[in-house]
Amino acid sequence: MKIRKSMHIYLSCFVIFIGSVTVISFSTVAMNYFVSGLKIAFQYSMEMVARETTVPEHGSVNVVGFDVSADWNALPDIIKNTLKEPKGHLGVSKYFFRKTWYETPRLAAYAMRYERSDGKVIYVARSFFHWNEIDPKPPFLIRIVVYAVIGVFVFCLCVLFLFYKINKPVDRLISWAKQLNSKNLTEPVPDFQYREINRLADIIQSSLSSVQMTLQREKKFLSHASHELRTPISVVRSNTELLLKLQNKNGAHEKEKQVAERVLRAGVLMTELCETLLWLNRGEYKNVSQDQVELGCTIKQLVSELDYLLKDKSVSLSVDVMPGSLALTPTLVRIVVGNLIRNAFQHTYSGTVYIQQRHDWVLIRNENNEDIDEESSLGFGLGLELTKQIIKQYNWYYRVKETSGGRIAIIRFC
Repeated sequence: MKIRKSMHIYLSCFVIFIGSVTVISFSTVAMNYFVSGLKIAFQYSMEMVARETTVPEHGSVNVVGFDVSADWNALPDIIKNTLKEPKGHLGVSKYFFRKTWYETPRLAAYAMRYERSDGKVIYVARSFFHWNEIDPKPPFLIRIVVYAVIGVFVFCLCVLFLFYKINKPVDRLISWAKQLNSKNLTEPVPDFQYREINRLADIIQSSLSSVQMTLQREKKFLSHASHELRTPISVVRSNTELLLKLQNKNGAHEKEKQVAERVLRAGVLMTELCETLLWLNRGEYKNVSQDQVELGCTIKQLVSELDYLLKDKSVSLSVDVMPGSLALTPTLVRIVVGNLIRNAFQHTYSGTVYIQQRHDWVLIRNENNEDIDEESSLGFGLGLELTKQIIKQYNWYYRVKETSGGRIAIIRFC
């Protein structure tokens, strides 16, 4: 299972990581600057002492903690044993002894060579000792770790508090966006405290308003077009039926009858399409009155009306129904079953179509004996989309199973 990222957790961890790395880096830099600063301070002090102190010819003298001598060998043993004799004017030697870089130095020694204008050489040195192994205070490393933990903890609290203050209006924005609908979409946008989030809320509202207006225009067009088309389609169907009757009575040519039949079938198809568009536009299927429906008779009637789809095809049709009536909505039953049968007829080119009805169960199976290209087997179209919506509204059982040569559709009008 894929774990989805959380921006809140991601940013919190990232900021804490950057803060921790920054603290450790600056701590290391501070330690290095401490050592460098100590060297610079001692170098300046030793230079002042060498310039102002009167040095004896033999031995050494201690001036404000600095050992000053004209002879390197006259300096204390700790200086001679730990440092190399500095070379050149203002040459400096230093030595640090500590077990770890974060520990207080146990020994530090500095020495400088100073050459006066008269050519006399003076050595200035100083050493520090810290050999006390028994320290009543906690070890230095423990203190650093404790301070670091406290610092990181306080930093984390500040980061979490910051993200909480930012995340709270974001959660409000999410809740507000979830409850937006066509009724409250025109209400003023609430204040989310931050300018960027307010702008995002304005964009969401304007985008949804634009989509809502587009849907309303399409819905009106769909409704008006469907209603306006019903009258001319009815005229075409009625006149085509009258034309067929006259042709049958007067003995018209066979090709003329075929043309009239094609026009009639197109009129039937357009009538069902308009009915489908109207139902899609309404979307309120549960407000329709019910009646007793002979499901088997309805299936036979639909098969008879749609059998032209199997004309000139090597398709074997088998219809197995049983008598009985159910309390259903006739129009919805015709739309659902008609779309399923039409889909089976349209997508069968050479094979069999089997339709079975038992009480409130209907099974429609089509099988192609020959392979069909991918384009001809795509999608179920507008009719099956409407079928799925009606089935979902009424909570009917519906299942479609793809097979190698076609598909099996099962529906139960519970």
